[in-house]
Amino acid sequence: MNSKGLVLEGFNYRNRFVIYMNSEVYSQSQQAIAILKSCIYRVLEESGGTGLRNSEISTKLGIRTADGSSKDWITRTVLAMMEREEVVQKVSDLWYIIE
Repeated sequence: MNSKGLVLEGFNYRNRFVIYMNSEVYSQSQQAIAILKSCIYRVLEESGGTGLRNSEISTKLGIRTADGSSKDWITRTVLAMMEREEVVQKVSDLWYIIE
């Protein structure tokens, strides 16, 4: 532990990386992800089981990508987390809650 917080070291495919985890900043970021997951779940729940596209979810949450790209990366990233946790699944272009 140093003045910046806990230091974790690891390796990716090309370069060594170091992550500094200040307990307050880390906690806040995890809370933010949890809130986004909850909001996405509620939006999907409110869709009545019809499924929603990523762009529809991000529009309903007011977090559409502003750079004009076709991917709404914030919701797409969180949906991928939720998919790994087996909370949601993607069928064709639509996202659903796993019952």
